[in-house]
Amino acid sequence: METISIQETWNIYRLGLKKPLRELVAAITGQGFEIRFITPCVPDLLSLEKDLKFNDIEEDVSFALVSPDDLGLKKGWTRKQYLDAALGNGLILPLSGDILEILGSGRYQPVKERSILEVGMMPIHIGTEFIYFVVGCSEDRKYLSNHNGNLEQRWEYNTHPYRKHLFRIQN
Repeated sequence: METISIQETWNIYRLGLKKPLRELVAAITGQGFEIRFITPCVPDLLSLEKDLKFNDIEEDVSFALVSPDDLGLKKGWTRKQYLDAALGNGLILPLSGDILEILGSGRYQPVKERSILEVGMMPIHIGTEFIYFVVGCSEDRKYLSNHNGNLEQRWEYNTHPYRKHLFRIQN
């Protein structure tokens, strides 16, 4: 696979602020986000506290939005192929807590009015389930949710421009 150049920074966020999870959840819901999980093994975000990873130090982190198409992947890619292609192009996997700090900062702006943002993170393994985070925004609703899928799951949908995934940019 040919290496591409990821130079476009979507946004820079200050992470590693070490806010308690309850405080982040309150900040996220206070901005009108609904937090919902579609996996029975995760009743709510607070139940994931021990599984979430946050930045160890306070620092500015640059992010890019990248689609499978941007990385040269075609219909039928697996999540492992996607993450490997991103890593091979100088991107870094976001920590599971990154999106929570981003949303909790109050600075998140959707790419467009109707958007779905998937986080290019390594899935969290809970029991027999694998989950990762998704942020959706429409005219009347904002939500943080999860998708299921292990690393070998094939994605058969055609890539759409709004199917961007969030990755860290390597410094």
